[in-house]
Amino acid sequence: MSRRRYVLESLQLGTDAVDWAIMGNYQDCCEGLARCRDAMGLTHVTCQFHNLPEALTARLDYLEGFGTEVIQKLAA
Repeated sequence: MSRRRYVLESLQLGTDAVDWAIMGNYQDCCEGLARCRDAMGLTHVTCQFHNLPEALTARLDYLEGFGTEVIQKLAA
């Protein structure tokens, strides 16, 4: 039987998210991710979204826009 192994690693991040997170509008996110791709060879990302609109349709619109305006442009 195969057992999964996990490595817990503590990140020492500053208290100001601007120093370590990519955030902003679609263009800001696209530019930040492109810098990481070009400088470090970034090929995959995990996204976490905060302050999304409350209405489900508005949330879906935002996420669709992120896919179109950020992810697809980076993949091109």
